[in-house]
Amino acid sequence: MRQLITIVLFTAMLLPFSTQAQELDYDMIVKSKDDVSSFEEYLVYLAWLNSPNAEQMEQHQNIANLRIKEAKLGIWESFTPFVNYQFSNSEGIQVTDGVVSENGMLVGAGQANGLGVGVSFRLLPLFTTKHRVAIAKENAKMVVSSVNTNKLNLRAQVLSRYVTYVYAQKTVEERAKTESDASENMRLILELFKKDLAEFEDVNNASSTYHKAVEERLRSELETRSAKILVEELIGVSLEEALLNYDGSEDLD
Repeated sequence: MRQLITIVLFTAMLLPFSTQAQELDYDMIVKSKDDVSSFEEYLVYLAWLNSPNAEQMEQHQNIANLRIKEAKLGIWESFTPFVNYQFSNSEGIQVTDGVVSENGMLVGAGQANGLGVGVSFRLLPLFTTKHRVAIAKENAKMVVSSVNTNKLNLRAQVLSRYVTYVYAQKTVEERAKTESDASENMRLILELFKKDLAEFEDVNNASSTYHKAVEERLRSELETRSAKILVEELIGVSLEEALLNYDGSEDLD
């Protein structure tokens, strides 16, 4: 009994570690063409490839990365180069033109010119640059998160619409079988009616069942066409073209 309690407690301690959710690999939300392993994944790839939103997201990422580089360059704001040019009358000892006087200036005709070059240093940008870089990096993370969210939403839409389309296709097949059975049943009832082996009510019921089956089949075909259009709205091409370009062996039927 004591051993059993020990085993139960040990299992309970390990349970939180074993039940941890698997971390999502966002790079695999939309797989590359070489990595897709099913026609559904290929449709997700096409949808992202042809999505105008995907191009905008890529541009946002590029801008975010450039802003990180721009923020890092802010450290150079601490250093400000300057050039100082002075022009004044010289009252010192003068020599002939082109000769340096005692104060180190070029003198001539009673005038002196001075040129100074240097760099001033400001401490504040040195500290603010670090924070601006951190802000730019956090902004880049937000952009990546937005991209991943868009990928997840697009993937869900594509897969959901494609499943609806496949279901609609299967429904058409079943409706067609029902229509065929109703048609055959009506033919048999008519044969029996001609031989006075069936009542007019039987013929009427058989005809009603057949026409209802035709109506259901036509409705299912319309739903299938609508579902197909919704899928093609996301992937940017027809399903037939997508299947033609897909390297796998799946079929639409």
